[in-house]
Amino acid sequence: MATTTWTSIRDRCVSRIAALTPAISSQKFQTRPVLQKDLRAWSSGAGSAALRAFDVVRLSGGDEAMFMDPSQFEVTERAEVVVAYPTKPFNEYGTSALDSIEAMVDADASQIRDAITSAGNYVSGQNLARVTEVVINKDAEEVWFCVISFHVVYYRAQVLV
Repeated sequence: MATTTWTSIRDRCVSRIAALTPAISSQKFQTRPVLQKDLRAWSSGAGSAALRAFDVVRLSGGDEAMFMDPSQFEVTERAEVVVAYPTKPFNEYGTSALDSIEAMVDADASQIRDAITSAGNYVSGQNLARVTEVVINKDAEEVWFCVISFHVVYYRAQVLV
């Protein structure tokens, strides 16, 4: 059977999300522009430049399943996609301001969910990607975050000695 790595899965998710054509607004999704800073920290001071900036982050080192053979073992990783939506300037979202941000987030979350979970977007060795939760985090006044939590199941190579 084929095996893969978290890095390959993450890179595929990033490329699929970056390639999406948003349903609302012409501003494309952009990967986290400052790699030395966490997306949440960077986007709070970036203003409109942070619109649809995103990152795919692994939350666990992988839970091993019971399945194992001399060449591979099954792993379940927990991860999330975080997308930034600055609350100002409102003209980025249309005339309804904060209501329009929510409409944009909902449309984007639907597209991202499809990009992550579509079996046609899996890498060889990946068995499953399942979204577990979509949350709009409105804690910061200057920027909201859409957090899409998901699980990935795949086979990782091993060499038993």
